Amino acid sequence: MVRYRIAVCDDEPSELEDIVQSVKRYDVHSDFDIENYTDGAALLSDLQLKRKFFNLLLLDIEMPSNGFQLAQTLTQMEKHPLVIFVTKRHEYAVQGYGIAFRYLVKPLDESLFTAAMDAVVQELNSKHFTVEYEGATLSLETSDIYYLESHGHKVLIHCKGQDLTLRMTIPEALEQLPKRCFASPHKSYLVNMEHIIYATGTMVVLSSGNQLPISRRKRQEFNQSFNAYLGR
Repeated sequence: MVRYRIAVCDDEPSELEDIVQSVKRYDVHSDFDIENYTDGAALLSDLQLKRKFFNLLLLDIEMPSNGFQLAQTLTQMEKHPLVIFVTKRHEYAVQGYGIAFRYLVKPLDESLFTAAMDAVVQELNSKHFTVEYEGATLSLETSDIYYLESHGHKVLIHCKGQDLTLRMTIPEALEQLPKRCFASPHKSYLVNMEHIIYATGTMVVLSSGNQLPISRRKRQEFNQSFNAYLGR
C-alpha cells in the first residue's frame, strides 16, 4: 500500500484545524500522513532544502507569506507536490489556473472536498507502478520509467538507475500504467512519453539516449497518443 504525505498550511489555526479534520474524515483507510504548517515560508524552506517531501499541499492563499507565490515557486522544482488552494475569495480561482490542481472555497463543502480528493488520489496513484519483484512489493514512480521492453512472457523495465525484469506482458503492463503518459510504438515496447525528446516516422529518441522503433502497424495509433500527450 502506497502512503501519501500531505501538508496543510494556513495561518489561521482554527481554519487549519477545519481542513485537517476534513482530510481525516476523507482518509477512511489511513492512507495519508498529515503535517500542519501555519507559516508558508517554513513549508517552502522544508521543501527547497529537501528536509520534507509532500505529495499534496492544501494551501491557504491569504497568508503573510502568500500561498499563491509559494505554489508558483514550487512549480520550478523538478518534483513538486500537487496543490489545492483553499481560500475565502472566489476571485483567486482564475489566478490559480495552471498552478493549482484544484481550488476550494472556505468554508469547505464536504462533497466538493471529496471530489477534489478523489481526483488527487487518482492522480497520485497514476504516478506509481506497483509490482511484485523478487518476493516483495515494489512501488516505482512512473516518471522514473523510460520504457518497457518485451522478452517473451517477461518485461524488462528500463528505469533511472536500474533495470527490472518482471513476469508480465506489455498489454498487462499498460493496464496498470497511466495511458495518457505511456504508449506503444511497437509491439515489443511501451514508452513513457514524458521522456521522448523527439519522434520521427520510424523511431522515438528518449532522454536516456535510447532509440526505439515505430512499427508501421503501430504508427498511426502511437502518433495519435503522442499528439494527445503534447496537447495538439
